[in-house]
Amino acid sequence: DVLQKCGYPTDVVVLDYETYYSDIYTLSKLSTIEYIQSPEFEELGLARLLMQGDAPFADPQQNCLFETDPDTFLEWLKSIYGPDLSGCTVVMQNAKFDGSILAFRHGIHPKYVIDTKGLASHIHPHESAHLFDLCLRYGLPPKGKTDHRGFTRRVRYIKGTGRKAKTVPTRQPLLTLEKEQLLGEYACADALREWELFTLMLPQLSRPKVELALMQHTLEMFWNPVIRVDTALGEQLRKDMLNEVEKALAVTGRDRDSISGNHSFSTLLQDALAETREKVPTKLGKKGLIPALAKT
Repeated sequence: DVLQKCGYPTDVVVLDYETYYSDIYTLSKLSTIEYIQSPEFEELGLARLLMQGDAPFADPQQNCLFETDPDTFLEWLKSIYGPDLSGCTVVMQNAKFDGSILAFRHGIHPKYVIDTKGLASHIHPHESAHLFDLCLRYGLPPKGKTDHRGFTRRVRYIKGTGRKAKTVPTRQPLLTLEKEQLLGEYACADALREWELFTLMLPQLSRPKVELALMQHTLEMFWNPVIRVDTALGEQLRKDMLNEVEKALAVTGRDRDSISGNHSFSTLLQDALAETREKVPTKLGKKGLIPALAKT
């Protein structure tokens, strides 16, 4: 009902990616975009749950599968719902991650996305929006646990760290069918929890038309960046600016280091203003009056 009122398709597709990670190459040490754009990136599989309009009361568990060939599956999905999947509502947990994989790795920008993490952040703004905590909060089966660090189908070598840094790199074992099955079960369990959370949280939105539109807009800014930063030019501009600062300071007999401190700069400025009987302007800070200055 909520989807219909908001103009969203009532066919729902839950997607949940499983990807390669290691002690070094991990989202705890890299930003989402760095992780996804890295040459180390590898899709291990994709849990998908299709809740289609022609079978609205189908058993979600029977509809949930683990795709070990995401490319082929996504082509099939596009053949049904269109190149931008505009014929379905895509549900994800942390859509900035999974949606970025679709956008930057597959060129797919879903038109209608609902992020369960985003729903949770709106409904429970002061609580954790992690899937593990959401399952506890809503009385759902607990999120599974699996350490698939190092799971890969590529030929990879591990470099030693610490005392072993100078040792010969060792080859990582390839993903076995047994481990692949465990990974698939873990991913499908997550997708099922995401579907359940979606059905529980979506009706709680007080203004779904507004909130879902804001969610989509926010996600699309992440997937379709319109600003690119020229870091090399930025660094050159920084150097040029510092050179200009040094030139301006040279006539005063000072250098940049001597004016870098808040106290030292304020003292120097007060001495200079004393010649015209002026004082350094002040404003109220956390510990009383402080100089009201923009040093740069």
